[in-house]
Amino acid sequence: PKGVMVNAYSILTDEVIDKYRNSGGFTMLSSGRDKIESEEQFQMAVETARANQLDGLIVIGGDDSNTNACVLAERYAAEGLTT
Repeated sequence: PKGVMVNAYSILTDEVIDKYRNSGGFTMLSSGRDKIESEEQFQMAVETARANQLDGLIVIGGDDSNTNACVLAERYAAEGLTT
């Protein structure tokens, strides 16, 4: 979730994806063990969603990623975001 906390993102075009096709995604998207836990981190994630007018967010990963997705969904709903 670091990207949503620091407003870092990539636009995945066919050209970008083709460079990594059939090779896994860690080098393309990165991997981390960040967790959204503090109020400041939640607020940064809310600001990112608003600044980019996000109407969706795709979270890729395992159990920690799913946990982060759940807490983000709850927070975004509480903030009235459609993300």
